[in-house]
Amino acid sequence: MIEFVYYSDIVEDNGLTVRENNNLLQHTIPIGTLVEVKYDTWHGNGVCEKVHARLLVIKHSRDCDGTPIYVLGKSLTLKEYYLLAIPGYKPTYIEKKDLCFSIESLTVIEVTPEIIDGCNALEWSNGE
Repeated sequence: MIEFVYYSDIVEDNGLTVRENNNLLQHTIPIGTLVEVKYDTWHGNGVCEKVHARLLVIKHSRDCDGTPIYVLGKSLTLKEYYLLAIPGYKPTYIEKKDLCFSIESLTVIEVTPEIIDGCNALEWSNGE
């Protein structure tokens, strides 16, 4: 008989499971931070997307094995701005439409007056 083990339940050298170790990892990119991300999506039947975007971190969450993930969006809602003022508040609810990424997928963009004014905005380059 074959016994199945979920990856997140594998016990690592320190005696904790993968999920337990990942749950100890902290999010390092604050909510409201501008980040750059590239991703592609295959929708099937020839339909696909290739995206290169600058978006805001709007939520912190975790995937099924406890790895910290970042939910990205175009803006924070007014409600979210108010909730972020509460010490210790950490939004974690993910909706199906949310864009979620690991830290390795993200590049933090320093927000300068030039960035705010649209300088150095993303552009199509030859061959893209």
